[in-house]
Amino acid sequence: MATPDILEKQDRLVRFEPSRQIGRLDHRQLYLLPALRDDLNDRIIPHPKFKRSALSPAEQVSETFDRFCAGEKMTGAMARLIPTAKGVWELKLPDIRIFGWFWRKGVFVAAYAEWANDVKGRDRSKGYNAYISKTARTIRSLPLDEPKYQTGDIRYVL
Repeated sequence: MATPDILEKQDRLVRFEPSRQIGRLDHRQLYLLPALRDDLNDRIIPHPKFKRSALSPAEQVSETFDRFCAGEKMTGAMARLIPTAKGVWELKLPDIRIFGWFWRKGVFVAAYAEWANDVKGRDRSKGYNAYISKTARTIRSLPLDEPKYQTGDIRYVL
């Protein structure tokens, strides 16, 4: 079994490095699956800004990830997905949904990203439920130390 730091050394996870100077130690840690990092770089980040959004997809991702690592309040952006027993959380950005889990309090592992309209616009079995299932399979497949995900509401994860 392993920690996210060990999986990072094995190139199975990528640690997010905040782009802005926080001025203190990071309060939280954020890891991404390498496939998510590639998806963000290839498909999400290059997308032009949506007319209804104040920020481009690149700015949304960078700003949200930086805020998370800085320890800022995330209650509006973090939503626990049902069924809660699988430990899957959704990081809500204006145009993007990022699915992942908390390995430990303050340690989020981001697994998948999709456009918000695509997730919300599909029937639940092809949208949210598909990402819950994919994320749950990923949690089971990674050789993380037990428990592989943190349970409880937002007080127990942030």
